[in-house]
Amino acid sequence: MLFSGSTAIPSKKEVKKEKKVDRDEKLEVQESVFVRWLASIVEEDIKDYKDLCDVRHLAAVAQLVTGQAINLSGSRLEDVSAVFLAVGEVKATPGEFVEGQQKAVLNTWWALVQLFWKRFGPPPINEEKVSEAIRSWCVEAARAYEETSIVDFTSSWRDGHGFNVLLHSFDPRSVSLDSISCMSASERIDSAFSLAEEKYGVPRLLQVKDLSSEHLDTRATVTYLMSLYLSLLGRSHVGRLLQQSPRSSIVSSTTPSTPLVLSSDGSEGITVLEQLPAATAAAAASAAQMMAASAASSISSTAAASAAPQERLSRMQQAHQMRSVDQGGEETSTSLRSRKSSSSSQRSSRSRKARKEELAREFEACLEHVLAWLLEAEEEVESLSDVESRDVVTVKRQFKEYEQLMASLTESQETVGRVLHRGQVLLQRVDEPAEKEQVQQQLVLVNTRWEQLRELAMTRQATLQSRLNSLQTSRISEIAAWLTEIEKTIEKATPLADTAEEAVRQIDAHASLQLRIDEYQSTIDQLGSFVAVIDEDEEGDASLAALEQRLASIGSRWSSLCEWSERRATGLD
Repeated sequence: MLFSGSTAIPSKKEVKKEKKVDRDEKLEVQESVFVRWLASIVEEDIKDYKDLCDVRHLAAVAQLVTGQAINLSGSRLEDVSAVFLAVGEVKATPGEFVEGQQKAVLNTWWALVQLFWKRFGPPPINEEKVSEAIRSWCVEAARAYEETSIVDFTSSWRDGHGFNVLLHSFDPRSVSLDSISCMSASERIDSAFSLAEEKYGVPRLLQVKDLSSEHLDTRATVTYLMSLYLSLLGRSHVGRLLQQSPRSSIVSSTTPSTPLVLSSDGSEGITVLEQLPAATAAAAASAAQMMAASAASSISSTAAASAAPQERLSRMQQAHQMRSVDQGGEETSTSLRSRKSSSSSQRSSRSRKARKEELAREFEACLEHVLAWLLEAEEEVESLSDVESRDVVTVKRQFKEYEQLMASLTESQETVGRVLHRGQVLLQRVDEPAEKEQVQQQLVLVNTRWEQLRELAMTRQATLQSRLNSLQTSRISEIAAWLTEIEKTIEKATPLADTAEEAVRQIDAHASLQLRIDEYQSTIDQLGSFVAVIDEDEEGDASLAALEQRLASIGSRWSSLCEWSERRATGLD
């Protein structure tokens, strides 16, 4: 965080405000998604964050998702308290919401999103957390697509394949995977969002640019995917149609795959990407029941069957009829099916081999790129000058260079995760122990070098912060001592002279003092770019308060000095 201004020192309130704005930039995507989500379920014109803080909108959505009538009294605090009482557990207090604290407001709307799922999601999975239920759906939908793996709600979606795979798994005719593969990431994302919006009425809660933002988070992605899921089930616009009651539905959902880890036989695994929570017992039971129903080829006759595409239902019915043909027909076609099966098996084997070779080439290319980048980053860190300067300006410049390096590391972190993921996929295709061991060693190498680089960067960060704090503290002490010296000089200044000779002497003395003040102006100006490196805790707040107090004192003393100098010069003239 930077302090701005020269002689004017910011107040503690202003500094706190600036600190909050800087810290909350990571919530900008989540905030925008909640604003768009609100706009999609109420009739009023919703524009920005202020609408999220509007108690009327809060109460309307809370009433929708809880089914409870919420009477507004006109007292903002009382009304928010009534909403919180109806909603239940919220990671915020009514007072924090009324004050407009961003985290409190967003936590409240996230609670409403989860209640929305519980009311309008299909049973029994609506009893799960929305993030777990949606993750299970995404993992299962992507299982049949070798090129796509859903492991989280951020990096797995940035290339756009995940959104298209979900739509393709629902209706294969709606998405051409060959065409999608030739597009850029932004084009794939836009194509999926457009299809979802035009064909299924899914509002664009996420924007294309959000997927490339470093501030993309789980809540934002889950909220969009929930809307997509409910729309595919024929449950869109449930918010706008307040009189519409949720319909029953049968949803195909199986337990998610195990966490993505790299491990050898019986050895301790290396976690490649963030582990995901296991599915709940309810989801597992539901999945087992639905898988059994599918194996028995039973076709549900409930109203919820209309949620699936008519074409898919037709294909299921045709498959059921084909299995009901007479025994004579089956015997006649047995040998033909056997030959076709053998031919299909051979083609499948060749296809798997070709895909494995393609994966190996992609992994090698990605591995080579990452190793080259790691080497370049390591050399860049080592080439940075030592943090030994006693000049605060020099150390601040080094601090800026460090920020650029950390930005580069952040941007490249997903590339490292991608090569680890590709290696994991390749490990699942490799049969030879020697090949498997080679891939594992390469992944261990990448993981080790990445951790070493990250640790090196963090060490330099700590060193720079410590040095910068020390130099800035020393500079403040030097300025305070200089001001004390000048103030003593002022105290010794004699009253304005009565004689010309004494006046000339006083003018010369004041000119000398004014020159010292003018020369020191640049030093005072440096206070405007001081960097406050603090921790986000009570100790950090105390350090910030102490720094603000010292800067305010210097600013006040400097202003008094300049005012006295001007009055003295005017009197001598």
